[in-house]
This record gives sequence, C-alpha cells and structure tokens, in this order.
Amino acid sequence: MPLGSVLGPFTAATVWAAGTRTAWRAAGTRPARDDPVFAVLDGVSLAAVIAHLKGRPSRRTRLAIPWLTECEGLGPRAP
Repeated sequence: MPLGSVLGPFTAATVWAAGTRTAWRAAGTRPARDDPVFAVLDGVSLAAVIAHLKGRPSRRTRLAIPWLTECEGLGPRAP
C-alpha cells in the first residue's frame, strides 16, 4: 500500500480509505461537467491496482490460476 512504509499500515490504510470515500461521495454530488476529472481518477486507480497485482511474485497452477508464492517478503514457507 502506498505510504505504508512511511506512515505505518494502519494510518496509510485509513488515509487511502478516507480519500476513496471522499472521491466517491464527491462524484455523486458534482455536476456532470466534472466527470472527466473522475474518469482520470478512476483510470489512475485502476492502473495502480493492475501494477500492484502484476508486481506480485506468483506462479500458475494447473488450472491457470495465479498462486502467490511470496507475501510481503515473508517467503513461501510463512505460516
């Protein structure tokens, strides 16, 4: 999570949740002329999610399902 190493995981999650909630509520109350701004915000958010998932170390199972091989530096044998 961005800023997690600087602010700590709980604080960073709180900041991101508050920002997401604020943007979501604002999108429902703003006039239609502001839609392009929210479209850019949606695109940036989607790109961040895709980059995060693509950066995870994983392998494919026999059913072609991605399987996480390492999580947050804990290694494959973490409980």
